[in-house]
Amino acid sequence: MKPARLHSKRVIPLLLLIVIIPIAIYILHDKNPYKTLMEDSYAQAQLIENHNEQMQQYLHYPFFKKTTIDTYIQDFIHQLPKKEGINYLSYTTKQVLDRYITILFDYKLLNDNKDTLEQQTIHLSVDPTKDQIIDYKNTFRGDYIATLRNITKQNITTNLLEKSKIYLDDNCVMLTLEGNSYTIPYDSNKNILRLAPLHPDITFLSKKTRTLDPNKAMVALSFDDGPSKLTMDFMKFLQEQDANATFFMLGKNIIKFPDTVKYMYENGFEIANHSWSHISLRTDDNEKIRKEVFDTQNELFQLCGDEATLLRPPYGEYNENTLQRMQPLELALWSIDSLDWYHRDQNKIINEIQGNIKNGSILLFHDLYQSTLDAIKTLVPKLKSEGFQIVSIDELLQYHPELNKKQF
Repeated sequence: MKPARLHSKRVIPLLLLIVIIPIAIYILHDKNPYKTLMEDSYAQAQLIENHNEQMQQYLHYPFFKKTTIDTYIQDFIHQLPKKEGINYLSYTTKQVLDRYITILFDYKLLNDNKDTLEQQTIHLSVDPTKDQIIDYKNTFRGDYIATLRNITKQNITTNLLEKSKIYLDDNCVMLTLEGNSYTIPYDSNKNILRLAPLHPDITFLSKKTRTLDPNKAMVALSFDDGPSKLTMDFMKFLQEQDANATFFMLGKNIIKFPDTVKYMYENGFEIANHSWSHISLRTDDNEKIRKEVFDTQNELFQLCGDEATLLRPPYGEYNENTLQRMQPLELALWSIDSLDWYHRDQNKIINEIQGNIKNGSILLFHDLYQSTLDAIKTLVPKLKSEGFQIVSIDELLQYHPELNKKQF
């Protein structure tokens, strides 16, 4: 049998298609390379295209399907200049520490001959796992202010860091501050970095959050000197009442009740710092302040993968040196003291509180005494019946940022 022969009338058109289509694609691509979408394994590539007589925009950017990250990138895109000529934005991405994505945006202003008139590069690191933009707050931890002061030779403050730029590279954090760039290697600075992949021995717990009514009055509960054997009973009752609180804990007690602290964090209560051993922090002894504050922070981090943002110094005692040395923690005092440590009587504790409470009040108790627990079981339902939402200090400040923690 003779082999079948391809009909020449079929072969020629097929050959023409094979040759012509790639040429056509090349020509079209060459005529307008600005519209080519980048391939990206981490996010979908998107293109914004705008034109008028003087200006053309071709803006490529990644889309992660993550609300916070995508909103941030959209805001960045909308703030780009719209100048006469061809405004072109491209980007590349890479994975860092098997979790984070660092994006390098390259913005160019071109003329009609494709000559570069202006160019700017912008780095951005994101954490798709938690839908977060990487900034100094979710990068650094512990006594990082002191370390950054040593690295930069500047008087670093949290206010200054608010203006900083940070991105993650393969082996280091890159920090840009007031036009100067600093390299912070991962290996030699793990003690001040909270990046999860650098701490494989720590379990980073998830924290419950809740939504409050911003139009309803709020009063914050705070408890000092715990945790104790009664702290779990306080939390269980507050959960039954859909109430929250801030627990200012001593490091020496945290190590006695680790499971209580983990439960506290995971169930949405605010963990806060009350020093390690309850000594006065009104001192010029920097090393004493450092140990009392940051040894407690380290213990919280080992247990929760997170740490306190608020410090209540024992006895409410502090000076300007305390405020400087405790950074980045913020000072949080109180507006009404129950004197439960003195009264040790349910009715006297309630009488100390009643009549003074208003919207925004921060109440001070201690989660050490049965009499305080009994008072809370009476006081919380009463406050709720009067229209108050029972909140933690961080919740109070989230909805009422105008309140000044230092003035309580």
